[in-house]
Amino acid sequence: MTPATIFQASSASVKRITARVGKIAWSQFNRHRHRQRSKMTIDRLPDEILEHIFVLAGELHPCRGQRDVTHTTRCMSCSAELVVSTVSRRWRAIALNYSRLWTTIRLSASTTPQALQLYLDRSRYRPLDVEIVVRMSKGATTASRPITQGALRTLLHTLLQALPRWRQLHVSTPFPDILDVVMSLLGQKHLGAPSLEVLAIECPFETGLLSGNGNMYPQPFPAGAPRLQHVQLHRCSFPLQDNESLSRLTSFEVASAPWTLSDLHVLSITSPQLTHLAVTSSYKLDSRVSLHFPNLRSLRIGDYFQNATILELMEAPQLEVLQIEDMEVQFNVTAGWYVDALRGDGSHGDQSKFPNLRSLRLQMPGSPEDPSPLIVGQRFSDFLRLFPSVEHLAFVGIHVHQFVRGLVALHSHVEPDDVLLPKLTHLTLGGQDELNTLGGECGVRFLESVMQLVKVRRLVNGPLRRIQVPVNVLARDRFLLRKFLVQMRHGSRKGLELEGVRMPYPSDVWLGYKWGLRMLPQLHGKNTLEGASALL
Repeated sequence: MTPATIFQASSASVKRITARVGKIAWSQFNRHRHRQRSKMTIDRLPDEILEHIFVLAGELHPCRGQRDVTHTTRCMSCSAELVVSTVSRRWRAIALNYSRLWTTIRLSASTTPQALQLYLDRSRYRPLDVEIVVRMSKGATTASRPITQGALRTLLHTLLQALPRWRQLHVSTPFPDILDVVMSLLGQKHLGAPSLEVLAIECPFETGLLSGNGNMYPQPFPAGAPRLQHVQLHRCSFPLQDNESLSRLTSFEVASAPWTLSDLHVLSITSPQLTHLAVTSSYKLDSRVSLHFPNLRSLRIGDYFQNATILELMEAPQLEVLQIEDMEVQFNVTAGWYVDALRGDGSHGDQSKFPNLRSLRLQMPGSPEDPSPLIVGQRFSDFLRLFPSVEHLAFVGIHVHQFVRGLVALHSHVEPDDVLLPKLTHLTLGGQDELNTLGGECGVRFLESVMQLVKVRRLVNGPLRRIQVPVNVLARDRFLLRKFLVQMRHGSRKGLELEGVRMPYPSDVWLGYKWGLRMLPQLHGKNTLEGASALL
């Protein structure tokens, strides 16, 4: 045999041996992995892993974020921590020894003093998240109460013993007398909440609507809440004092309440670190005051009467997100109020008072007959030129198609070095109001206008990267969408993302309507794009 033949035979033998060894090793590995899988059951999980699983089960429990359903009164009896503690002795021992499981106190009509004390004892030293939710029983009349005032006072007195540990407080009830009991106890002069970070109060509808007194309830915790960071008030308010300090307050939201410009002025004095402010559906007008928020990043207003006034008085040099709701502008004069209010120095130039604005979100109800002067005509151009730094533009309203057509017309008559909204890359169009108006042939024409806008933006060197439209438009007009996809494959729509979304939009796109305060916990707690079509 030649050396070459010997070398080839040796190489073949080495390959066969190597392959056989590999098969044996792989077989042993699979056998070992199968044995490990058969041993790794839930009973063999370490206590630390089970503790984490129990906490996740509590966070995903239907009681969380669903304070407006009838089964809320049964939440404490069916909470995840009580369920897991009845599965086995080991699980019960883990649950009872893990104090974090017992830190959410849900006080409702079905809560007993014994159950409340049990939670307080098992939570030990940890901060508490308190939810006081008293709802109407199913089938009950409005005159009946699911809990007596005496029983409620007994529960609250027990709960107030742990007040230094309160971290969050959520209060919600449709009964004015029940809320009076809660607020009167929380408003005692000697009470202070040293650890409270979140305060959310939802008042009965008839109280917020019919009461003529702006300060309907005493301020909770008069002795102070130095760590308070987030406040949400729905259909109610309480007085703020000029001399109190809310140095850590970063978020304040009030909706459908008798909130005045004077209250905003006090807030600007007491909360220098405020970064998010939402004032929607206030209805009291008073004297003009200064509103200086040096660290404000996000502003949401939704007051048909006071939108332009608030914008004119607002001084927020660091503002990045501006959302204006209820912009029902029917006349050129009213449109001029908005334009003048947003000008930085009150002159006739294009300089905006919010130079760092990145996201502009508009909701214009309008009338079915005529679109707003801020959508068509000269005022439209004057308005949009005040936002040269905007990267994201959102529009919701029945005239969304006219809004897009107006954008196309404005871009068709500008020079490349004078492009409108030069930094715009993200566009959100439409919402609930357009589910019917953008159907059928109207939806086809709407998408054609969107395509024209994409084209003219590229011609002026301001390409769009992301467009969001109602998902029903994409579902109904799939033939036009197929043409759109073909154009993208051939490069005419290169680099553009078209996405269908459902209302409510996620918090990074749209913060919600004037009744959206109740939905905020849900928006932060879960992905609201469930069922959305991410098409590209």
